[in-house]
Amino acid sequence: RLGGEIKIADVGTGSGAIAVTLAVRLPAARIVATDISEAALVIARGNAERHAVADRIHFVCADLLDGVEGTFDAIVANLPYVASDEWAGLPVSRWEPRLALDGGPDGLEPIRRLLRQAPEKLVDGGALFLEIGHDQGAPVAALCADAFPGAAVRVRPDLAGRDRVVVVDTT
Repeated sequence: RLGGEIKIADVGTGSGAIAVTLAVRLPAARIVATDISEAALVIARGNAERHAVADRIHFVCADLLDGVEGTFDAIVANLPYVASDEWAGLPVSRWEPRLALDGGPDGLEPIRRLLRQAPEKLVDGGALFLEIGHDQGAPVAALCADAFPGAAVRVRPDLAGRDRVVVVDTT
């Protein structure tokens, strides 16, 4: 929205990198950052304080958007998207908690759950941004199209040309 406050939900904020970056780059943004891990939220709060944007980010310990009030102009999420049987074989599994990476049998369980919540939390004309695994573009786009009939759904690549973000535009 031009000239007005922008309400954004960062679901599964982890260290708060996305929420903090959005707050730094979008001075009119008011952000709700959720995570199921209170320990992650402590780190995210510290990062927001270091970048002087903590006053515009409300941190909530929640499973996705459970119990979060209000609606949002944008919902962003970098949820766990690694299939359970692939997690242990990843080098990152040595330092990242399983909760942050394991997306269930096909890697899409948290995304499916968020897509059941998102339609009632996203304002008309809003947008949803989901980070995905490089091989999940088509299935996540299909899930998004089912959750948001009539919306424009696009899969965007990362700098290496691999599918990385699904964008749902409800305008």
